[in-house]
Amino acid sequence: SPIGCGGSKLSYSEAERCVIEATREGLEARFTSGEIISADLIRKLMLGVPLYTDLAPVPTPCGVRIIGAVIDGAINLNNGRGDNGTVMPGLVLDYCRIIGGIDISYAQLGKLSLEHTAVGEIRAVRAFIEGELIANDIHPAEEFGNCFLSAHSLHVDGDIQLRRAMLRESSEPDQFGTEQFALDLRNATINGTVYLRDLVCHGTINISLA
Repeated sequence: SPIGCGGSKLSYSEAERCVIEATREGLEARFTSGEIISADLIRKLMLGVPLYTDLAPVPTPCGVRIIGAVIDGAINLNNGRGDNGTVMPGLVLDYCRIIGGIDISYAQLGKLSLEHTAVGEIRAVRAFIEGELIANDIHPAEEFGNCFLSAHSLHVDGDIQLRRAMLRESSEPDQFGTEQFALDLRNATINGTVYLRDLVCHGTINISLA
């Protein structure tokens, strides 16, 4: 069952506390008015980092699950591991708008769900996902912005779902000079099924040797 977090007067700190308490109790934090959640809070919850120096990390029995929020900043989970080097829990950010994109490259996590979420970039190079990668109906965060999945050498034990996704590649290479295709699954290992029905793609799909 979700914890309801509606109301346009909900302050930033209240919204964050709602996420913290929902995560602690194994529930989802559901918002109705586009409340703002810090990307850094999500990073700390996923990595098992204490929110305050004198407190223990927040337990994540069912992962971090946020519905309907605006995520302020880039979610940087590059090379991320959970508490004591374990696999990070699942991350669900459905019906959200992620201002700065998300990077799980070289990380290990339980699952990633971004259904109906507006996001400019998803980086998952050499990431390991125990469950599913769900990105049905993702679309650019800006009207003419990018929305690409860069995930070469990704390992997913479950399915990849990209039904009805609207992808658009970047015209600029990344910091290493690599082209940023709309969908890059080169050399990926996917033990489940890849669902691409009704995918809209402005740019290149590269799944060579996947």
